[in-house]
Amino acid sequence: MKSKGTLFLLMIILFNSSLSQSLTSDVLPVFKISLLSPASSTQRHQWAFLMKEELPKIGIGIDIHDQSVWPSIYSRTWSYPVGEQGYYDYIPTYEQGGFDVFFVDWVWGLDWLPFKLFHSTEIPPNGWNLYQYSNPDCDILLEDYMSEFNPQERKFIVQDVQQILYEDLPSIPIINPGCIFGIKESLTNIDAVLLSVGKHRAEYWDDSDDHIINYASPVEFYDPHVFSLESYYDSLWMQSVYGGLFQRAHDFHFYDPVVALDYTVSSDSLQFNVTINSSAKFSNGNPVLAEDIKYTYDLHFNPEIYSSNRGLLEKYLINNDSVVILDTHNIQFNFNQASFLAFEVMSCGIIEKSTVEPLISTYGYGIFNEYPLTGNVGNALVTSCGPFKLSSFSLDNTLVELVPNVYYHRKQPYVSEIAFKFVKGKDTAILELKNGNVDIVDSNYIPMLEDYKGVSGIQPLIVPSFENNEIAINLKHPILGTGELTPVGTAEAANNVRKAISHIVPRQMIIDELLEGVGSPAVTPIPKGCIGFDDSLNPYEYNLELAKMYMEQAGYVLSTETTSTTSSSHTTISLGSSWILIICIYAIVVVVKVKKTRK
Repeated sequence: MKSKGTLFLLMIILFNSSLSQSLTSDVLPVFKISLLSPASSTQRHQWAFLMKEELPKIGIGIDIHDQSVWPSIYSRTWSYPVGEQGYYDYIPTYEQGGFDVFFVDWVWGLDWLPFKLFHSTEIPPNGWNLYQYSNPDCDILLEDYMSEFNPQERKFIVQDVQQILYEDLPSIPIINPGCIFGIKESLTNIDAVLLSVGKHRAEYWDDSDDHIINYASPVEFYDPHVFSLESYYDSLWMQSVYGGLFQRAHDFHFYDPVVALDYTVSSDSLQFNVTINSSAKFSNGNPVLAEDIKYTYDLHFNPEIYSSNRGLLEKYLINNDSVVILDTHNIQFNFNQASFLAFEVMSCGIIEKSTVEPLISTYGYGIFNEYPLTGNVGNALVTSCGPFKLSSFSLDNTLVELVPNVYYHRKQPYVSEIAFKFVKGKDTAILELKNGNVDIVDSNYIPMLEDYKGVSGIQPLIVPSFENNEIAINLKHPILGTGELTPVGTAEAANNVRKAISHIVPRQMIIDELLEGVGSPAVTPIPKGCIGFDDSLNPYEYNLELAKMYMEQAGYVLSTETTSTTSSSHTTISLGSSWILIICIYAIVVVVKVKKTRK
């Protein structure tokens, strides 16, 4: 079944193909560029198609629209042989084997990591900076951002970075698609951003009706413990069971000391001394000690365990010897690079050494293959220090139940039980929500807003996006980047061309018609859901006249001619006239009830 967005594009093509003797007012092209987009991405094909219609309105012709497979794209972008490992000084234009503009999609977590994207030392093939962007002021800020541990200071720095990128436009943001949870209206304190990345703090959740929450998951639960955690769905229950030295703070999303009481950092930012909260206890009442934390990291580095977290740890810690016991309640982490991501490394879920070590001695590492509360492992690998403890784990992988950990050293949870249930299919899950059998429907069912509209007692919960769709600009392009071949011949002229392009991106139309209202116009390369998003900046508005003004400031004289089109080769639709078409398409969509699929 075709998505609404795909049907939208097909109808545009059919509409244009059927035009006969229609009059159009064209801006004569002042230069041409080539578009590069992945053949495997329907969404990015949609954005590229729309821009093929918009760019000629400001005199930018389209030479080639290359919808390539990824190996071909990499050869023109991230794996282009630049620098010491290559033969060239920079990535050239599309005609010369590189690219002009590239429709790309970045997906982040809570933290945006712009260093490899925009620092001048991160040019491919060693880095991600395919734009070949270089700004000394931005470089300094990016370095400070990565090494700053104070979350408020880091937020100020990343907002300064956004101000620069907003003006320089090495990339032209398009949209940030969102996602939707369906929830019972009586639920409170659901931090949708944290929930969407499996970093929620369920101890804050509540249901004023019965203090019980039932959560619908579209996928079964298979990961038995924190060392094998790979699935977002298993993180839903593990995040509430396993306590870490640090966890994301409810509402603010910074790293919050939980099992940790306090910490100090060395002058070179490579050594952290962490004091453990003496009140922290496991769900069996035993205190959390430095030896438990050291043993946890030893197991992550143990090749017998195949820890899913080992790759992250090895990036920042040389080996398990990098974690050192200082005394009963103090432990030291020695990092190989200075980065605020040290807090993520120190956030591993902690297990109890005195419970697990004897079982390994007796039964071997086979206990890591057993489901919790079964066999030889019992509750050993889930006896942890989070706000909840595991009360049941179904053998058919369809139900996980949690109850409060009475020994939790911080405020006790508001709810008396949380049950994570596998419910097959979106329609069934939403029906269960409507009938009161579940209280939260996961966003990965890919619901639409209309699924929750007008239904008493439930509501949609829209999550700000971690995804940014953009038009990456080759800043070595002589018109779009360096500006040397613009009539003015300056970098400022090139910047004006990029601003002109940004002003003809129909962001709101894309959200309304292709994403059904679930998303937001992209402002800068950082998506709205990431920590530090600058909400003081407004997206570049769709404004054709303003776009033409920027083209004129770049030295271009735009002229028009009226032509008569009699074939399907001419496909320009103005934004204004296309609304008539959109209304017609919407009527067709309503009649046939086409369901949109979204990434």
